[in-house]
Amino acid sequence: MLDGFDENTIEMVGHDYPFFRHVSGVRDGLDLRYKPDGALQAFASVLENLPFQVNEFSLANYTMMRDRGVEWMTAIPVFLNRAFR
Repeated sequence: MLDGFDENTIEMVGHDYPFFRHVSGVRDGLDLRYKPDGALQAFASVLENLPFQVNEFSLANYTMMRDRGVEWMTAIPVFLNRAFR
């Protein structure tokens, strides 16, 4: 859990998608805090193990990290964008 956050708070970082601008807020007792950032900055946050509970991340980087023994991350396949980068 992050410092200053209770068990009902989830902080996530990802690209600044227009359809994600209204994600932040409290719903059903869950406080979701979305931090829009560029895709490369979001990926860098993950690689630096910054304290976000939910992150946008590339499948290729995740696969390489798992192959190198990184086990602190769990992938959940959610496709926010149909475009390939």
